[in-house]
Amino acid sequence: MFAPRRSSLTSIATRVTRQTTQATLDSFSRPKSRATTKRKEADPAPAMTGKATPRGKECVIEDDTSSIGEVGEVGGPPKCTGCDASEGKAFLEGEDIIEAGGILDVSTLVDALIHISVLEGMPSLATKAIRAVALLLDQQKLDKTGDAIIESIENKVDTLVEVVTKKAAASIEVMVASAAAEIKTASTAMAESATQMTVTTSSYRDALWNSLPNPATGATTLDVRIRAWEGIKSRQVLIDVQAPGQTLLSGSTNASLTEAANKAIQDMDGASDHCFTSARRLNNGGILLELDSEAAAGWLGDTAMKAAFISRYAPEATVKEQAFPLVVQFVPLHFKPERDTEIGSLEKDNGLPAGSILRAKWIKPAYRRSPDQTCGHLILVASKPETANKILTDGLIICQKRVYAEKCKKEPTWCLKCHR
Repeated sequence: MFAPRRSSLTSIATRVTRQTTQATLDSFSRPKSRATTKRKEADPAPAMTGKATPRGKECVIEDDTSSIGEVGEVGGPPKCTGCDASEGKAFLEGEDIIEAGGILDVSTLVDALIHISVLEGMPSLATKAIRAVALLLDQQKLDKTGDAIIESIENKVDTLVEVVTKKAAASIEVMVASAAAEIKTASTAMAESATQMTVTTSSYRDALWNSLPNPATGATTLDVRIRAWEGIKSRQVLIDVQAPGQTLLSGSTNASLTEAANKAIQDMDGASDHCFTSARRLNNGGILLELDSEAAAGWLGDTAMKAAFISRYAPEATVKEQAFPLVVQFVPLHFKPERDTEIGSLEKDNGLPAGSILRAKWIKPAYRRSPDQTCGHLILVASKPETANKILTDGLIICQKRVYAEKCKKEPTWCLKCHR
């Protein structure tokens, strides 16, 4: 690094020989001026001792004018006269220290300083100083080059990051738009499905109420046999005896009983479309008749028609009303079921037709109640199935208290000996 760029010892000696009439960079090779003054108190070799020369005792040397400038006054800074940058460059090129016509940069100046430091006759102190300056300039060049490289890399990285960011943002925007479109499509489909489900679905109650017809029977599939049995019961008429042990139309068969009933209604108003279809004698002496339709049962259920029929069929008997018993729970004890006024108020308070409740009674007799008892269970008999169903569904209000009812079921006779 510190070798001369294009010089050898022979070329250096040649240049020194050619510069004998000029001032060189070596201060010891220059002719000293007659005006050189040295103080007697000065140290004869201050540079060799390594100590600074005391102020006022330094040597002042005044050189003659050189080819590139002059030294300034004693005690003042040196001045370079008669030379500018272009003349200095021309001088260096003329001395073959720098390449003629080359680019003048930090590297060129570093090479020039190294070239100068190896000139023949150059003092060691000057050589070291020049090389130190060259090293500092080279370090500055490296620092600037490193900063330039770092700045260039940072610029390239910033540009690359900006490009990648733009591409990523564009890609994200496309993905977000696609996801939003998919979400909107799915939401629309879900809304349509929800609307369709709301329109087409029904509650469990509606499903039971509006059960589809059975393809085999054409009727509803909800307990077909029970519905048929209820229809038979609605068409039946019970003729009961007035006194125990009495027998109505004794010795008659079921056919005779049916024929006698049809003869009894033959001359009655509106009887042309109705007739009895069957008859059965009961063990208590009563007779159970069955009409051909529910309309016929409703026609005969009228009080006047009922009285006319029984007077012609069996004057010694009565037509027993069809009843639907219910068990009403936790009824206040101050309700009096044996009073007709109480039954009428009960029908009015619950919006039931007049006469729809035939009778009512307490299940437990009054003498068996505990002293602090306030409520009891009541058996209430309704005249129509619609009334019984309404009570079972909505309950009743008795003495300003909401109570509920259930169907009264007869327990079968049970032998305590054989358990049959």
